Amino acid sequence: MIPRPALTKALLCLLFALQLAAAFRIDLHRRQDDQSSSLITTGTESIPTQTRQPGSDQTNSGGTSVAETNAPKTTAFKTGDDATTDTATATTSSELSVSTNGTLSDDVFQNVTIPAGELPLAPVLTPGWGVAGAFMLIAGGAYTLVGIRNRTVHAFLSVAFSTALGIAVLIIYVMNPPISNALQGGYVAAAILSGCALGVGSIFFKDLTEGLGCALGGFCVSMWLLTLVPGGLLTTVASKAAFIASFTVAGGAFYVSHYTRDWALISMISFAGGTIAVLGIDCFSRAGLKEFWAYVWGLNKNLFPLGADTYPVTKGIRVQSAAIVIIFALSASFLKSSFGELLEKREYSGRQNGQRNSEIWKPRKRMLDVK
Repeated sequence: MIPRPALTKALLCLLFALQLAAAFRIDLHRRQDDQSSSLITTGTESIPTQTRQPGSDQTNSGGTSVAETNAPKTTAFKTGDDATTDTATATTSSELSVSTNGTLSDDVFQNVTIPAGELPLAPVLTPGWGVAGAFMLIAGGAYTLVGIRNRTVHAFLSVAFSTALGIAVLIIYVMNPPISNALQGGYVAAAILSGCALGVGSIFFKDLTEGLGCALGGFCVSMWLLTLVPGGLLTTVASKAAFIASFTVAGGAFYVSHYTRDWALISMISFAGGTIAVLGIDCFSRAGLKEFWAYVWGLNKNLFPLGADTYPVTKGIRVQSAAIVIIFALSASFLKSSFGELLEKREYSGRQNGQRNSEIWKPRKRMLDVK
C-alpha cells in the first residue's frame, strides 16, 4: 500500500496539474495533415452549353441577344482521419449581352419602370396640398364670380395669383425631392403670404396692376392647350417657353387698348379663375393635373422617376380640362350680363364728375370774363 504522506503528495500534484491545465487558454488550430493522409475524389458531370448568337432567329426586339451558360455540377468527397465530408455544389450562371447598331434604346427600362397608362408621379394628399387646395378653390371661385365688377378685388387677386405662381415655379426649380410634409407646408406658406403681401400693395396702383389679370389668363390658356395631349402639346423646352410667353404677352396686350380692355378682362379673368379653382379641386381629387403642369415645365429632372418620357392624359385630367371650359363659359356669361350695369354706373359717375367739374370751373370762368 502507498503511505499516507505519499498519497497526499500525489493528490496535490494532480490538483496542481489540473489547475495549470485550466489556467492556460485553449486555442484551436487548423489541422494540417499531409497530402497523403487525405483522399479527394471529384466527379464532374458536363452539361451542354446552349448559346443564342445575334444572327439567329431567336432574338429580342431592339437588337438584343441572350447567351445562357450552364456550368458543370461538381461533387467532391473529402476523407480525413476522423470524419468524412460530402459537398455537392451546383452553379449556374447567365450572361446578358446586348448588341445594338450604334445607340442603346431606353424603351426596355422605361417600360419596366413605369407601366403604360400609369402616372409617373402619383399624387399624394398631404397637409400642405390640403391648405393650398382650399385657398385656390375659395380664391379662384371669388376671382371668377367678382371679375371686373370690383377693381380692387380683381387687382388684388391678379397680383396675388401671379406672385404665388412665380414662387411655385422657383420652388420647383430649386427643390431636391423627396421633401417632408413640414417643408412642403413652409413652401405653401411662403407662396400664400408673399402673394397676399404684394396683393395688398397692388391696391394702391390699380391702374397699373389690374392688367395682370389678362396676362394671367393668357398663361392659363397656354397651359390648358399644352395639357390636352399626352406628354404635352410641344416637346422641346424652347418651343414650350415661346408658346407660353406668346400667350401671356398676347393676353396682356389686349388690356392696352380701351376698345378690347373690358372684354379681355371678362374673358381672361373667367378663364384664369376657372383654372385656379380646378387646380384647387385637383389637390383633393388627385387626378394629376398639377403634376402634369410640372412635367410640361420640365424645371426639375429629379421630380419624376427614371424613365418618365411621357405623361398620360387620364380620365380625371380630361374631366378637369372640360370643367375649366364650363366654369369659363358660366363666368363669362354672368360677367357679360352684369357688364351693362357696370357701363351705366361708369356713365353715371362720369356725368356726375363732369357736372362737378363744370360747377367748379363756372366761377373761375366768370372771373376770367370780368378781367
